Amino acid sequence: MRLPAMLCSLWLWAPAGAGYAAAQPTGAGGSLMEGNQSIAAHCEVELDIFSGMPNPTWLLTNSEADRFTKQLAALPPAQARELSGHLGYRGFIVQCTQGANTQSIRIQRGLVQIAMNEATLYVADQDRGLERQLLNTGRPHLTSDILQIVEREVR
Repeated sequence: MRLPAMLCSLWLWAPAGAGYAAAQPTGAGGSLMEGNQSIAAHCEVELDIFSGMPNPTWLLTNSEADRFTKQLAALPPAQARELSGHLGYRGFIVQCTQGANTQSIRIQRGLVQIAMNEATLYVADQDRGLERQLLNTGRPHLTSDILQIVEREVR
């Protein structure tokens, strides 16, 4: 199932036949193709877990960004609901930037909130595969204690 038509106005995804293809390797992060021109996307992941100290962050590689955007684009629409702000694990925040455009993507307990400019969309990550995928990209950047905490949360 494809995301709602409103999402197609966001730069990271477009409907089939719109002249875009999913990420192609260039620099750090993914890229989009418009015609024959590559448009690089830079994606930074933040594990939202700490209060009072900086959260761990890392950049997605080209292939990780490609896989992330493809999996995200395949998720079904969901009803909007408030994301939790409790202490401890609060999910992932992914900032993807392409040119002057930035999308903020929050993934928490099976719900994905996608915000760009004034538009906010929600999709369902029912099996929490997107959360597990992001956790796997962070393995080289996280301590074993943090990995264990988040692994318990996303089971």
